Amino acid sequence: MRTITLYVSRRVRVPCLAAATVFDELCAAGTIHGPGAALALHTPVAPSGRDQALRRADGRLRRADGRLRRAGSRRSFPVEVELTAWSHLDAAVGVRPVGRRPPLADGAAQRRYTALALAVADHVAGEIEAAFAGWERAALMEAAGLLGAPSAT
Repeated sequence: MRTITLYVSRRVRVPCLAAATVFDELCAAGTIHGPGAALALHTPVAPSGRDQALRRADGRLRRADGRLRRAGSRRSFPVEVELTAWSHLDAAVGVRPVGRRPPLADGAAQRRYTALALAVADHVAGEIEAAFAGWERAALMEAAGLLGAPSAT
């Protein structure tokens, strides 16, 4: 028997603690908008300490429940969005349907859900990587200034 799963994830090449910080900032707004998709979060992010999360079997750093929908549509899917430790240096953003009846029976609903989940996972991963890149640049600029080197703007 073949097991069907609708879990999607994207690897984020950002250290876990930095990724968790950006994930918290994204979730604080209550809604995450991706290309053609929106994720409305209705429970707060569940923080967990780095050491605790990296010792857990699932490596979960952060988790939030929400509803995923296509932009301009009323139909939505209940989901769980999570940030997990991929390794000590990388993280992963995952989206999975929750509730009693995930959209497994209807092929069209599966395709809609999968497209929306991928769009949101890609968007969140991209936002985390972009924020971290900005932090890295700011740290390099500050270090250059402390060393008296000319800044590279």
